[in-house]
Parts: sequence; C-alpha cells; structure tokens
Amino acid sequence: LKAAPRLVAARGELVEEALADEHLGPDEVHAAIRREGKASLEDVAAVVLESDGTLSVIPDVSKGDESLRHVRGWSARGEAPPRSVSPGA
Repeated sequence: LKAAPRLVAARGELVEEALADEHLGPDEVHAAIRREGKASLEDVAAVVLESDGTLSVIPDVSKGDESLRHVRGWSARGEAPPRSVSPGA
C-alpha cells in the first residue's frame, strides 16, 4: 500500500505539519529545490512528497494546477493549508 502524494511546501512556505508527519526536514525540501536549479522556496509553486518517497518540485502553476488536484494538502486555490490555529484564535 502506497501513501497518497502530499504537499510539503507551497507558495513560499513549508507545510510544517506535513513535514513532521512524514519525518522530513526542511533541508531535504531545500535540497530538492536546488536540484531543480531554483534558489529558494519562494521560486517554486509547490513541493510534493510522492508515494515512492521522492520529492517533486513544481516550478509554476500559472497554466493550471491539474497535476496537483489529487495531492493531499493542495487546495482549489493552490495555497498551502493553514497552519494549526490555537482554539479561540
């Protein structure tokens, strides 16, 4: 049984909850971004942890987000899910 692809970074922000759940560190995400020739997290639209354990860097979604539609954590607007909010906030 393979896990569904999961969003670990989007729109310049790490998805901390996903990193913790998947036992990934920020350094691993940044290394994947550098391998794609990008300088920083702000230079990519998203980073996805694939079901086989690899990290896919999505440089741009201006032509649509169809490939991300079934990625856990990707919203219809293509934004990172909100960080946990404390009760009463």
